[in-house]
Amino acid sequence: MAADMLTAYYSKGCCSDGLFAGFEIEKTADYQTHLNRHCVIRLDVQRFLETKRDLDTFIAEMERAVLEELAREFSGCDGFAPDTRLKTALDKIFCQTGTGFIFIIDEWDCVFRMAKECVRIQKDYLDFLRGLFKGAQYVRLAYMTGILPIKKYGEHSAINIRAAGPKLKLMKL
Repeated sequence: MAADMLTAYYSKGCCSDGLFAGFEIEKTADYQTHLNRHCVIRLDVQRFLETKRDLDTFIAEMERAVLEELAREFSGCDGFAPDTRLKTALDKIFCQTGTGFIFIIDEWDCVFRMAKECVRIQKDYLDFLRGLFKGAQYVRLAYMTGILPIKKYGEHSAINIRAAGPKLKLMKL
């Protein structure tokens, strides 16, 4: 529910002023600044990882789905070759248009529940997330839901990041 509410608030794809009317958020100074003004990439990881047979393909499927939508929305941008990685396409969009993205990822941790014994799958997924977020100028905000804390491997948190782009202040909902 929180992920859906944040998507409704931030996404350009919504017209949700009425949804928040009469609530405290409407009285905040930044309310109109962010209401329905951002490009939001909303992923429910569990939709791509329904069964264990999806473990080897879910990352590529998520990338493909987002890339297809980005190609439609940013058809004037260069850089959507069939083998383009998501992070590369987002970098190109940012460089060509200045557009940043808010990422809302629901059930980010289902991989660790489904692939408890498969360290390679876990590492590949954490590498994907780190590559997508770490140091990326196109990241305005990343909000991830799940029941597990951020997974660690090696000596550091796998996706401990600080967005490189302008900061977006979180508001209490």
